[in-house]
Amino acid sequence: MNPLVTYSEIDEILKPWADERKLHIATKYKDEEVRVISVLDEHRDEYHLFVCPEPKVKEKKVIVGCGLVNRHSKKHTFSSKMKNFRLREAVELQNLRLALDTCLAQIEKWGDEQVGGDNVRS
Repeated sequence: MNPLVTYSEIDEILKPWADERKLHIATKYKDEEVRVISVLDEHRDEYHLFVCPEPKVKEKKVIVGCGLVNRHSKKHTFSSKMKNFRLREAVELQNLRLALDTCLAQIEKWGDEQVGGDNVRS
């Protein structure tokens, strides 16, 4: 049995979750298979929410995360501060839906705040 999670397994959870929220999933980037969702907050700041298989573990885990991509609001964010707008964690496949909800809530929180906080978990 191959413990590595496949994108088809991810899609079984991700597609219904995204459809419920009317979000589009990008599946290709430069000929690579990906799962990325672009989210705009009320200030038109753009965030990416992503999911990929976790290749470094023997359990069925995925990497789930989100981060600020472009700031369109009046407040400028310097490159050195962009790291404050990241969330990344490894979760078991069965917990993917909860992790997606957590990422979306974090994006909403960043949109409501003036500054972000670094949120890297394993």
